[in-house]
Amino acid sequence: METGYKVGEIMVREVKTTFQGDIITLAARKMADEKIGCLVITDKDKVVGILTEQDIARKVVAEGRECATTLVKEIMSREIVHIDPKEDLYRAVELMNQNSIKHLPVISKGKLQGILTFKDIIAIEPALIDS
Repeated sequence: METGYKVGEIMVREVKTTFQGDIITLAARKMADEKIGCLVITDKDKVVGILTEQDIARKVVAEGRECATTLVKEIMSREIVHIDPKEDLYRAVELMNQNSIKHLPVISKGKLQGILTFKDIIAIEPALIDS
């Protein structure tokens, strides 16, 4: 199935990033200030992980760890599910559903191009979420 929308047309191009050596307090503050649910973790322009609000809640708060001493690299997801900007939006929904994720980095030729979120998809094509 195709929607006629390409990921590159829908994605947010201004991706908020942080570094794996940052403490969770800084990362969480950045998410709160930017009103976003995830940060892409980069090292020398290469995507090395992703950190979500859910990661912080489950791996730091729920486990009683200290935000001020826990590093991003200790809890970030290293297996990055991503998509090419030329892919159809339907493929993005499939990947999100298959991997139970809400944030999908958009990568082309090894470079971070943007990010696509569940909210972005709902805003454009809400019927896709039910499919």
